[in-house]
Amino acid sequence: MGNLCDYAAAATASFSECPFGAVDSLLLSTLSYLHLEGLVPGPDQPGRSITIRELAHPDLRPRLFIHMLEVQETGRLLEAAAGSPRFADVRLALHVDDYRPAEKQQFAALCCLTGDGHCRLVFRGTDSTLPGWRESVSLLTHRQIPAQAAASAWLAEVARLRPEALTFSGHSKGGNLAIYAAIYAAPDVAARIRRIYVHDAPGFHDDVLARPGCARIALRVEKTMPRMAIVGLLLEQPGPPARIVRAEGFAGAQHSPFTWLIEDGDFITAAEVSPFSRAFVRGLMSWRERFNDDELERFYDALFTLIEAGGIQDFAELASAPRLPLAEVRRALETVTPDERRIFAQAIRALVASLLGLPADTDES
Repeated sequence: MGNLCDYAAAATASFSECPFGAVDSLLLSTLSYLHLEGLVPGPDQPGRSITIRELAHPDLRPRLFIHMLEVQETGRLLEAAAGSPRFADVRLALHVDDYRPAEKQQFAALCCLTGDGHCRLVFRGTDSTLPGWRESVSLLTHRQIPAQAAASAWLAEVARLRPEALTFSGHSKGGNLAIYAAIYAAPDVAARIRRIYVHDAPGFHDDVLARPGCARIALRVEKTMPRMAIVGLLLEQPGPPARIVRAEGFAGAQHSPFTWLIEDGDFITAAEVSPFSRAFVRGLMSWRERFNDDELERFYDALFTLIEAGGIQDFAELASAPRLPLAEVRRALETVTPDERRIFAQAIRALVASLLGLPADTDES
């Protein structure tokens, strides 16, 4: 029994010998959090690529670990994959990193060529930047976020450049983007999609789920989430029920792919999601329903204004600055209108009330 790094270190079979699966998808989805701009060729260089072995060169390390929350773990995973006969020669191409802070957009994706006749599109989840997190929380209120439109446009470009069968992968917001791009894909592109691997990703509002493209791709969706999932239970997703994976840590900590347990090349599964997780998400969604979309937007804006008041532009900085300076926070509160302060205070009180009384979860299985 081990984790994703142990799996990478032990993997020797080629993808022709042992077909690509959900654990491989999670591994590539996790590596997609690396800062690949300027290292992995983009769509403007369609014939070029770089291998995972080449990417792991020591000279490139200072450029890779930017806007990341799990630097050490991802570094170990990259080293293990670069030394693995299964992953070292996987070629990375058609990378895009479309980060637009003013528009609250954080989108990145790449293609992984595994040498088995498939082009594997990997959509990055939320990085550690404040605009990235601000966009992600908008999934609870917005029918479309900027990264989803960017994902659809990138898919169309990749489909034009690559003739192979397609698989999609993504962890967290990346899984949401993968499904969204597939739902809105042109029919000829959708016909080329073989599998959509989704790892602990939030879902969609009813209007997206009602689109014809959703039914078209539903049976190709393969979902996994940890036993104490939170993100993966938010909103609804198309496709069969998720496989539940045993993981280390408590609640939100299990969102990290490095906590998921693996044995004999596959996830160690559990029978169902933790009762704690279901109760927590019910409380969160009950809180969400107390406010209209405009009120929630104003709450989120005020929340991120207070975070920025402490000089935090990246959540990775919170490790070294765990508390916001009170003077700056007070000054930031003065810029918020009385109505926004009222909504902020109401939302905080309602959130605490909604989450109180959650059952303890003592089941370790």
